[in-house]
Amino acid sequence: MSFKDMFKMSKYYSAYAQGLESIKEEVFKKLQDNTKATGANAVVGIKIDMEPLANSSTIIVYITGKAVKVA
Repeated sequence: MSFKDMFKMSKYYSAYAQGLESIKEEVFKKLQDNTKATGANAVVGIKIDMEPLANSSTIIVYITGKAVKVA
C-alpha cells in the first residue's frame, strides 16, 4: 500500500454507505411493524428523507407512507 492509498476517502465513503443502508433497513422494519399493528397489510406512497444535523455527524432518516388494507 502506498502512502497516498492510506489517505483515500473511498474506504470511508463505503463505510458511510453501508451504515446508511443498515439504518434504512431498520427504519423499513419499523414501518412494517407499525403497519401490521394497525391491521393494514400494505404501505403506499413511501417517501424517504435523510437530513444531517448541523455541526454533527448524525443523520436523521425519515420513512413515511400510508398504511392500507388491500383485499
